Amino acid sequence: MSKARKAIEVRAIAGGGREVAYSLRSLAAAPSNGQFDWTVSWPGHSITQPVATDLLEIGKAIYLADRAVRRSLRYGQRTRRIDLVIPVLQPDVWRPMAPLLESLARFASADLWTIKFDSSSQRVARQPEIEPQPEGVVALFSGGLDSLCGAAWLARRPGSPVFVTHSPPGREACLSLVQDTWKAFRRDPLPAASSVSFRLEVRERTRQGTRSMFQEPTRRTRPFFFLSLACAVAVQLGIPNIQMSENGAYALSLPFRADAHGALCSRQAHAYLLDGFRELLSRVAPALGAISIYNPFQDDTKGEECQAYLGPAWPLAKRAISCEYVGRQAAFLWAWKKKHTAATAWIGDGPQCGLCMPCLVRRAALYRYKRGAGDEDRSYFFNARLIGKQENKHHPPLYSAAAAHVHHVQNFCRRIQRMSLDDFAVQYLPELRLPQRPEFLSDEALEKRYRLVRRFAGELMAYLETR
Repeated sequence: MSKARKAIEVRAIAGGGREVAYSLRSLAAAPSNGQFDWTVSWPGHSITQPVATDLLEIGKAIYLADRAVRRSLRYGQRTRRIDLVIPVLQPDVWRPMAPLLESLARFASADLWTIKFDSSSQRVARQPEIEPQPEGVVALFSGGLDSLCGAAWLARRPGSPVFVTHSPPGREACLSLVQDTWKAFRRDPLPAASSVSFRLEVRERTRQGTRSMFQEPTRRTRPFFFLSLACAVAVQLGIPNIQMSENGAYALSLPFRADAHGALCSRQAHAYLLDGFRELLSRVAPALGAISIYNPFQDDTKGEECQAYLGPAWPLAKRAISCEYVGRQAAFLWAWKKKHTAATAWIGDGPQCGLCMPCLVRRAALYRYKRGAGDEDRSYFFNARLIGKQENKHHPPLYSAAAAHVHHVQNFCRRIQRMSLDDFAVQYLPELRLPQRPEFLSDEALEKRYRLVRRFAGELMAYLETR
């Protein structure tokens, strides 16, 4: 029998043949040299079921390994080979699951994964059987506009969902947004135990301030990690229904740049991942019964879901944060503005950038829904509709890199609007194929996706071309 482990063992070959190896430990297990901090906030509850505990460990390990191994920036050398040994409570349960987990991780990050399991140093305590709650729902809540629409969608239905968040933006901000959504729909407040907040914080620098590890910024395994969190809560509570809210066009994960492929594409809430986790749960937690992991907006653009479901929760949209650069980049921009007062006339107050893909899709959706009313330009640092229409002499942080998104989005939308259904199929069939759902390739399904993406392109262009 192998010795019980405490550390996550990572060995990888990055682009160009560079080899790295890490033993990753939490700060709780190794206060002097741990690399990450892990906390769970769930009033009155904790994760104790062995399968649920192991799901958290697997999600953490894959996400941390993804962050720790830096990709090459050269074309043709971005794919990494990552070998992972994860300590779990029940290694015999998970070893047969390795091929499925490797496939899901490969799909999420476009890398080659080998996953092995070893015994954790923790002991498996005897747990009472959980009584299934077939009507319950575990809903991922990111604090963005899609998840706000998802909360509004649930508020229109009976029942009391359990919302799962990952900080940032933090438990209090997310719980407040959910509770205010319930209030907008005249629902009784949700109990405190209806919100579970996880926080995985990595130590990116040494005590001397130099960058040490976790240098990979793309974080392609985020959807894998988030689904692991939701599945763990579902197993702990005996709930077979998991909701991951994402507008349908974004969930398709089509590349917005003509030269984008593999690791350059994000897999947000792709149906392949949702189906894969449904299969995983059905095999490791059969007591849950018929499992549903779904996206209620898979057939809608972001504007369409806002139109259909926000309703009285519309004023809360300004508190939903979609920007991928919010946080550290926003702090850099606020500091820069204080030193460059001449730029304050054309740089907004933030905290969202206004130029990243999530910001562009968000602004287009709110423009469709309310013609932009309540979505003030000043609540973004940059106005995408002014890119290319005025000279920028100040070169603020982030602007040069993020402004290119507007160009790529416009080109993508114009290509889509010119495409016939046959052109669309030839161009994007590799991204649309789902091995676990062959019916996805039917003529009817293909045309449905084609029309969805054309509506999405029209939504974006209607916003960007408005003066």
